[in-house]
Parts: sequence; C-alpha cells; structure tokens
Amino acid sequence: MIIKTKDSMVGAQQELEGLLQLPLNTKQRFLVERELKILIAGERGEKDSAYFLNFAYGKSLNWALIHDLRIEWQGRVAQIDHLAINRLLHVYVLETKNYFYGMKINNLGEFNIWNGKAYIGIESPIEQNKRHVSVLEERIEARKLAPKRLGIPLPIQYKPYVLVSPKSRIIRPNVKAFSTDNVIKVDQYKTLMDKQFDDVNPLNIVGNITKMVSSQTVEDLARGIAAFHRPAAIDYRAKFGISEQLEPRQQSGGIDRKQVASSVASESKQVKSPKCGKCNGRKIQIAYGKYGYYIKCSECDQNTAIKEFCPTCNEKSRIRKDKNVFYLECSPCMSSKLYHKNT
Repeated sequence: MIIKTKDSMVGAQQELEGLLQLPLNTKQRFLVERELKILIAGERGEKDSAYFLNFAYGKSLNWALIHDLRIEWQGRVAQIDHLAINRLLHVYVLETKNYFYGMKINNLGEFNIWNGKAYIGIESPIEQNKRHVSVLEERIEARKLAPKRLGIPLPIQYKPYVLVSPKSRIIRPNVKAFSTDNVIKVDQYKTLMDKQFDDVNPLNIVGNITKMVSSQTVEDLARGIAAFHRPAAIDYRAKFGISEQLEPRQQSGGIDRKQVASSVASESKQVKSPKCGKCNGRKIQIAYGKYGYYIKCSECDQNTAIKEFCPTCNEKSRIRKDKNVFYLECSPCMSSKLYHKNT
C-alpha cells in the first residue's frame, strides 16, 4: 500500500528556470544552473526507484510505502527518499543515488563516482543513510509509535539500503575488507527482499509469526511516520544572493542591450582567453590530435597540450567543441564557460 507519494518539484524547477532569465552575475548563474541540474537528476533517480517499489509492493497489504519523507528533529534534518515497512516491523530506509556513469567503492568504504573523465570522491551514502536512520528512530521513540502487544512495545528493525540505477556500473571492494551488501541496484531490490524471507532460519519461524502484526497496524504505523513530514521551503533568491528588485532582461521594447553587454563583459573577465604555454602569446588556434585538444601558436610556431582548470572550483576541466566555439566544462561542479573561438 502506498501511504505517501513524492512531493511535486515542478514549482521549484520553474522558480530556478525563472531565475536563469534574470541578468545574474557569473557566480550566481553557475550556482542556479548547478542547483537545477541536481534537482532534475535527483527527481529522475527517485522517480525510477519509486516506480520499481510501487510495482512490487504498491498493491500489497503486507507492505507500506512512503516516498519523499523529510523529518526535522532537535535541530537535525533527515531527507529520506523511500521507506518500506512490512508486517514483521522491518523498516527499510532507502537512499536513492542516480550515479548514471558508475560508482567505485574502495576497501576503506570511500565512494567515488565517474564524471565521464575521472573518478571524484563523494560523501558516503551509507553513512548518510545511517544518520537518517538515527533521526527516524529517535522520532518514532519520542512519539511512541511502535505497536504494542500486551502493553509492551514491539521492536522495530531498521534496515538501511542504498539504491542505484539499474544502468549504473558498481565497482566493489574485497568483501572481506568492506561489505557493500546494502548497496544494490533498484531493480534487484524485490529479489533481495524475497531471498531474505526464503533464507529465514526455520528455528526462528515461530518467533517471526508471533511478532507479525496486522496490515492495519502496519498502515497505522506508516501514517504516523508520514505525519512527521515537513516540506522544505527554500528561498532561492536569498540562497544565491539575488536581489528581489532584479527583473528579467526581456522588456517591452525587446532585449536590454546594455544589460546583455554588461553580462558578457563580466563573463569575459571571469574566463581569460587561452594563451600559448611556450611564449604566452594569444594568437592561437585550438586543434584536436591523438592525445586530445592542443593549442597551435602562430607567434612561436609551437604546439602545447591544453591543461585547464575550472575558474569556479579549480578542478581539471575538459574542452568541448560546438562548431567553431570551444567551451571549458567542469564535471565536478557542472559548470560550462566560453573558452575560445577559432577565427
């Protein structure tokens, strides 16, 4: 049974898209664009996971599903993507990650994702999910939501899992060094749950049956937990330092050319035109060879490989060509800057 669906993010997406119509400075535009990309990617990943979960358990009376649960408790916030609760009072806390290109976990439990060019480190979703479980458990205990039998609260087992896209590649460490059993592809989740019940020790069957609660009890518990939900209210203008008086560039008489010129000038100051690595000259052309893009200098007649870093986060960036225009693209911070135009 589905107790709560995901909150709509259409309003937030429209607001961010509206902000991009304003004459923002370079930093503000980068931050808004990054926020929008993260929002869209997260929305896509959570929808995919919700689809698989709803297909497997949406009509089952033995399971209760809660999507998109945000809990505020004693100064802490837990943003839980999905909760799945069964009649054995197993609460599966599911964190969805949309790592499309792939993910690598080393023997120390450190997570890295592939950005299309290199692996970059990220916060461990396993540790992140553990914090969510801690907040959820404390909130349930404070509210005394645990079902009772003969006046005694029944124990609730919390089981955190990280769900990734079925198309993602997962490079796992040695199982003896670090266990990644709780990192699974979302389309394999139901198979894993079924296997857990199939592998139940026969000696524990009687105990599990006595612990099993009714479907109504599961629904009551799930609705009590869903009542904790507190939607986030984000003031994007305040978050990115955008003035309330700032208006869109489009005016009744057409585009304000002065504002556009000012914005372009500001952009050019942020991204300096490339120069030759040998003589520092700027009379160059960009070409592509066996080892990637390189600079051809007409002043010293030398070629130098391009090794550029993002002006925003200082990470190594790649060069992308669109017709005769070259852009400096940074995967870690998801920014794109005008780099050079061959003439």
